[in-house]
Amino acid sequence: MSQRVNILIASPGDVQKERDSVPKIFTRWNSSNDYAILHPTMWESAAVPTMGAHPQHLLNERLIRKSDLLVAILWSKLGTPTPTASSGTVEEIREFIRLKGPQRAMLYFCRRDLPYDTDPAEMVKLRDFKAQMRTQGIYHEYTTQEEFERDLYQHLGIKVDEFVTGKLPTPEPAVVVKPQADLPPDKRLHQLLEFGTTLQEIANGFATRMAEFLRIDGVHPDKYYRLGAHVYTSAAAGLDRFLTYSAAGMSEQNRSGLERISSRLKRLAQQIPKPGDPFPDYWKTGQEIADDLSAHVVHIERSRR
Repeated sequence: MSQRVNILIASPGDVQKERDSVPKIFTRWNSSNDYAILHPTMWESAAVPTMGAHPQHLLNERLIRKSDLLVAILWSKLGTPTPTASSGTVEEIREFIRLKGPQRAMLYFCRRDLPYDTDPAEMVKLRDFKAQMRTQGIYHEYTTQEEFERDLYQHLGIKVDEFVTGKLPTPEPAVVVKPQADLPPDKRLHQLLEFGTTLQEIANGFATRMAEFLRIDGVHPDKYYRLGAHVYTSAAAGLDRFLTYSAAGMSEQNRSGLERISSRLKRLAQQIPKPGDPFPDYWKTGQEIADDLSAHVVHIERSRR
């Protein structure tokens, strides 16, 4: 009887073609091998609305613990930060390695020419992470889509055989103490806000929060710069997650529009005004982005009809 092998696919939104090709590679591998059945585990099949912890942490519980191997794909960015890591993809990789061991992880870094709008700061973080992962699991670089598909297929043969024959035991559980000293004093900033999983939900949730801000007159505990930045970061995280896991089939023009809105939100979140600067401007700019997002979502919905 063939053994089912669950393989977690981790990636930000800039390698969608590679991500889309993975299930096809698994199907081809399964048709040629009868001792194991490869099954991709992805955000799309695990994202069930749940109250409580940060969405990334909830996904870790559903995805990582039921996955046997990991395929991670990176190119020009790491993705949106989480409360405990530089991005959701990085958190998935590190948590998987912690629970399942580095030898079960296959890491792929693309060497194609970078997009024209690549963020230099993002590239620095990516290079640092790449250096950290250099000796972990299968560290592999590729340039073309064809190279990625060919190499992944070959590596699957090696790694799946090692897993099925018991050569990849999980590490002994370790007690992990998470630092708390660097958390902001306001508990509302400890976890990103969850606006929803669809574009309409994200746009509506962001617009609703901005309307709440605008109704507050002057400086108030519920209307201050760091809370505003937190809302902008949360909206960007929701868009990035949608682009990574739910934007299959979307036109390049619509995808680029959402990416630009996400970038504007991230920049605004980093540009917290100094004391004495005009207070309303920070909210006005955020409102303009919220309006642009709502208009873009309407355009996308109309184009699908």
